[in-house]
Amino acid sequence: MSANREDRAPNVRHIASGDGWRLSEFVCDAGPDDRPFEERHDDVSISAVVSGSFDYRTHAGAAFMHPGGILLGAAGRCYECGHEHGRGDRCVAYAFRPDYFAEIACDATGQVDYEFATPALPASLGLAPL
Repeated sequence: MSANREDRAPNVRHIASGDGWRLSEFVCDAGPDDRPFEERHDDVSISAVVSGSFDYRTHAGAAFMHPGGILLGAAGRCYECGHEHGRGDRCVAYAFRPDYFAEIACDATGQVDYEFATPALPASLGLAPL
């Protein structure tokens, strides 16, 4: 049996940041023997899966994440990731401070309290070159 996944947090490498946002790379080596556990998004998260696959469950639903998929996470909301189908994944993640994202979302949608209605966006051939 593998170590408890809570003891095997993903490796995080910060790439860039600015006022209200940061860009990081997350590399996880969890696998089928690691039990999923509840985590929480501190900030709004928009993450591109670069390699590997995992199951993502949140208040907005569940999604099977794989390369090209875009994970959407709401600040303050809990989620779980499971690696039932293989070991490890790599994601590049933008984290936005909630007030910063609220301003962007309001400008884009006209909604003051915008929240993602889905846990993820599907992989797109248009994103493949990235």
